[in-house]
Amino acid sequence: VEPLLPEAISLACPALSFRHSSHRSRNSYHNGHGAATWFADLFRAWRAPRSSRGHTPRWPSPLWLVLGLFIYGPEVAASTAFIAGEHRLAVAAGNEILRQGGNAVDAAVAAAATLGVVNPISCGLGGGGFMVIYDATLGEAHALDFRESAPAVATPARFLQLGLRRITDGPVSIAVPGEPAGLTAAHERFGSLPLAAVLAPAIGHARNGFSIEAHLAEGIATKRDLLLSDPELAKVFLHSDGAPRERGEHLKQPDLAKSLARLARQGSAPFYQGEIARAIVTTVSQRGGLLTAEDLAAYRIRWKRDVYSNSVAAVEFLQPAQDLVISS
Repeated sequence: VEPLLPEAISLACPALSFRHSSHRSRNSYHNGHGAATWFADLFRAWRAPRSSRGHTPRWPSPLWLVLGLFIYGPEVAASTAFIAGEHRLAVAAGNEILRQGGNAVDAAVAAAATLGVVNPISCGLGGGGFMVIYDATLGEAHALDFRESAPAVATPARFLQLGLRRITDGPVSIAVPGEPAGLTAAHERFGSLPLAAVLAPAIGHARNGFSIEAHLAEGIATKRDLLLSDPELAKVFLHSDGAPRERGEHLKQPDLAKSLARLARQGSAPFYQGEIARAIVTTVSQRGGLLTAEDLAAYRIRWKRDVYSNSVAAVEFLQPAQDLVISS
């Protein structure tokens, strides 16, 4: 099928997809999960020539239609792009970058960075992800793996030595972050606007604050005990009496704003070999984690070979903790 949208990106970090076209006239922005994706697939199938439509998405139950129309909004009509993300401010950040003349990668990086500020329980500078970029003009697909990597000493034998059989959180679970390297690598190779402009929405929300929404509020409440065990995290996400910050409260993260500003000015190097890297290692070590300066310095993103046929790109990423297939 000839793609309707010449430039397409799928970014798992954890759930953000973006499509951009220079000549189509009816697409939209959504913030949501499954419903937004379903409507996007249905729309593309409907717009395709009848002879090449192939499989049309199955009609959902009436409940999904209601959820899609009334919960997964708001929808903003646009002329050149489609973004699906789990937070409205992340989607708005991508939209703003497009208005400034940025391309698909610029917008995806802006949205991902902003998502790490306004919904940090989902992703952020301490995490990682994947990105698939398809350029229909050149007929090329590019796959970027910037998932976290485990510390060198994080072996099964070491965990058994520590008496640990399952690790889901805490200092020992901390791996080498991939997001700083991944987002800057994608921008360096494909972006068009300066990185400072692309990260400006995320920096602004971190510095000036934003209203906590339901997903983040639920995460803070669920992880209250874990947050209490870390004074720095508690200072950000909990009140002085230990009560979780709630939906509707205004949250500022000035230290995160400084880190994002450093990323905008200097790229990802300080996170792996500079001042920020040393601060990460010191903090993790003090709390009993396994991450070392050598682990950070050795980290590399990976551009992966794609499986490509008939204008469709499919890349399979196999990780110890997650199997994910992204296609665009």
